[in-house]
Amino acid sequence: QGTAMLVVPLTNHGAVIGGLLMVSRGRDLDQGDWTAFARGVANQISHVLSLARAYEDREAAEKRAVQHAALLDAMVINMPDWVVHIDLDGTIKFINRDIRELKQHKLIGRNLLDLPGGDHQREFKVALAKMTETGQPQGFEAPIVFPDTTVWLSTRLGPVVQEGTIVGCVVVARDISDKKQTELHLM
Repeated sequence: QGTAMLVVPLTNHGAVIGGLLMVSRGRDLDQGDWTAFARGVANQISHVLSLARAYEDREAAEKRAVQHAALLDAMVINMPDWVVHIDLDGTIKFINRDIRELKQHKLIGRNLLDLPGGDHQREFKVALAKMTETGQPQGFEAPIVFPDTTVWLSTRLGPVVQEGTIVGCVVVARDISDKKQTELHLM
């Protein structure tokens, strides 16, 4: 049986997150020492609970980030457009699928500006320079001539900004050859 009880709040940054109930059978400490001891123990418990909550919040945030990354990966990989992430010098950091006979895994690390492209390549260089200068997305339509066919692409460039500085570009290119064929027939 207890002869004395003391309740001390457990706090975190001024907010009460619980309470510590201390019961004594035979209290040998005076009231001030007992209260100081209880507050010290409550402080330690509060720190442990705060750390546990912080780790729990971090784990939940990491889990959400993994889920969002998986969703984004699925969207980008399965879209019909080409999505390419490049550095400002044109080095390919990511591409979502093959470009005709050029395999995706062999394009990573290559310079997009060195790939054959004719009119498209010239327009791309102009759009990249303008995007880098203005920080605004750019777009254009132009053909790429392959040995066996001509492919018209509608291309959009968007800046990748880190800490207020443009460090790269995301390129989204859509095959609009059918649309261009229709336009030519109508003309």
